[in-house]
Amino acid sequence: MTDETYLRKTFDLAFQAFESGSRPFAALIVFDGQIICETLDERKWKMDPTAHPEVEAIRTFYKRFDLDQINRAALYTNVEPCPMCAGAIFYSGIGRLVYSVSRKSFDSWVAQCRMRPRQRCVGAREIIRPNGLTRVRGPLLEKEGLALIKHHFFPLRFEQEKTGTEN
Repeated sequence: MTDETYLRKTFDLAFQAFESGSRPFAALIVFDGQIICETLDERKWKMDPTAHPEVEAIRTFYKRFDLDQINRAALYTNVEPCPMCAGAIFYSGIGRLVYSVSRKSFDSWVAQCRMRPRQRCVGAREIIRPNGLTRVRGPLLEKEGLALIKHHFFPLRFEQEKTGTEN
């Protein structure tokens, strides 16, 4: 399978997250050519602000495999990881990160919609690159990935602002 195929799988997972009432973010890890875990944004369900899909995927990997094997794994995500997730990726030593929508494109779109991000985020590359362990590829299929976010994230945020709630 190709990077693009795995990214499209994260798009399907992000849609599942949205359908379950969460934010449309997802990740998966491929190890030795097999998808070994698929994760959704679980902050709402776990009541845990760190339950982002990238962090949950790394946690799942470490429950199933030895620490020294993660350098042979690849993490795929539909949006470039936030600084917290990029830090987890940095310290995990995962072999590859592949993402669709860049942080810059996502934040730019959020600003255009007048949805203020909680923080201005730096890109994952800026955090991950210094370790030299993780190869980063992205953005890939960015128009397709951003279309999914625009279609699902905006109505969700609009409803939250209208009702004063947030996931």
